[in-house]
Amino acid sequence: MSRLPRVLIVDDDADLLELVADALSAMQLDVTAVNDPVRALGFASFMKFDVVITDFDMPHLNGAQVASVLKQTDLNSRTPLLVMSGNVGQPDIERLEKIGVIEVLHKPVAIETLQAKISSLIRPPVKKILAYHPQIVAACTDGIADVLRFYLDKPLDKAKPWLKNDRRPPGLFSSLINIYGRRVYGTIGLGLDSGMMAELVKKLYMGEIPGELRDHDGMVGEILNQVAGKVKSSLTEMGLYVHIGLPEMINANVSELQPRVSGRILVMPIKMDGGVACLELCLGSGINNERLAENMTTEVFLSQDIE
Repeated sequence: MSRLPRVLIVDDDADLLELVADALSAMQLDVTAVNDPVRALGFASFMKFDVVITDFDMPHLNGAQVASVLKQTDLNSRTPLLVMSGNVGQPDIERLEKIGVIEVLHKPVAIETLQAKISSLIRPPVKKILAYHPQIVAACTDGIADVLRFYLDKPLDKAKPWLKNDRRPPGLFSSLINIYGRRVYGTIGLGLDSGMMAELVKKLYMGEIPGELRDHDGMVGEILNQVAGKVKSSLTEMGLYVHIGLPEMINANVSELQPRVSGRILVMPIKMDGGVACLELCLGSGINNERLAENMTTEVFLSQDIE
């Protein structure tokens, strides 16, 4: 028999703590209610929780410190975090978002509102793909074009973006990186055909290609990491704060990519004389992002060439 979903509540207000614990227990949840943030982190060190709710203003440790420590634990680094507070300013909210808190709830919080929020995190609805905002598309296409120009110093053509349904890797040399934040999460993929890959390797090695092209597949992940950094900066300017996955390279012969968001993928081709690069974007809404962004590393795949 599967266990009940576990919720950890941390608040130094004993009356509010009891009220919230009773309301969530009525939802058939396994509730751990603690009035001391230090004790709460002790529980989180050996128990996996499905949601953590913490007050912001508490003695010993505040909500930001609790969230920061939780993100470093083995069991709860990806657990959705909610912060409740009656006195939190915009700088604190931005700080909490950067740590990875999904939402800040301003006290007093209606019990029905809190129950609905917890329910959406533990029993999430089917996610829908966000409309691809022109600024986001521009951030992606400009990012890959800038990086390729830096390496190749050749004219590039930004072809018209298009949507695809399948999960085939976008090129012979393909990489996938996850992005995740409170308001947006998803994946960015990059595929290079053999022509584009050869041009990059020759540029790096002064006109030579040492060994086989596939010996240099790590270059794709490095390029995508640079593109993702540029996209992150552009999203930040739009008020969308995101984290990007770590550039850990994994080689695999697979027939399809598995982004953490279902739905159609936006493909943004960049062409040059003799080669093609395809940047792919798949986004979802931000709620429940921590539960979906389980794989936070860059992955490199070897598959068939771009058609």
